[in-house]
Amino acid sequence: MNPFLGPRRLVGLGVRTAQELARAPEHVKAVLDDVNDLVRRARRLLDRADLIAVRLEHKIAELDGIAAESQTLVHDGREVADTANGIAAAAAGTRDLAQEQVLRLRGLLDLYQPVLESLAPLGSEAAKALNPAHVRGLATLLNELPNLVDRLEPALEGMGGMIPEMREVTDRMDNVGQVVEGLPGAKLLRRRGQAREEQQDI
Repeated sequence: MNPFLGPRRLVGLGVRTAQELARAPEHVKAVLDDVNDLVRRARRLLDRADLIAVRLEHKIAELDGIAAESQTLVHDGREVADTANGIAAAAAGTRDLAQEQVLRLRGLLDLYQPVLESLAPLGSEAAKALNPAHVRGLATLLNELPNLVDRLEPALEGMGGMIPEMREVTDRMDNVGQVVEGLPGAKLLRRRGQAREEQQDI
């Protein structure tokens, strides 16, 4: 094989080389267009990623706010419960005091009931049945009754005044319970509280 190119082959090679060189800018332009398209697509993806990150930050902030509100509601619920417990304790003390005075009054009535019954029939027989001891006992009972009434009236008024407060506390507890039940994670918090109470009971 002749290693040297003939004139025709040399000319043909030169023509083909010139044609390839002429087409080279077109190939380079196509590659650049592809690169630019990829860059544009990458920028769009980055923009979408930024938007998603911003939305996630907003959601996290909302969740933090809900958690803070939940803690506030739980704290308020505890304060309401403490107030209700204080009112219930005061009502129990007032009830015990009133019950004590009632028992004392009943004891006095039982003690002097025969005297009162002996005074029921008016006439000479009732007058004959009276003696100085009966009269003194009746006088003591009559003197004691105003004191007992004075002690019972504040207790009864206090118990009557506590009824609206107890209703208000009950309504507030119901409202707090409804709000807390509607919050995300309320059931989980309730289960944790029940588990802690069970552990304390053990």
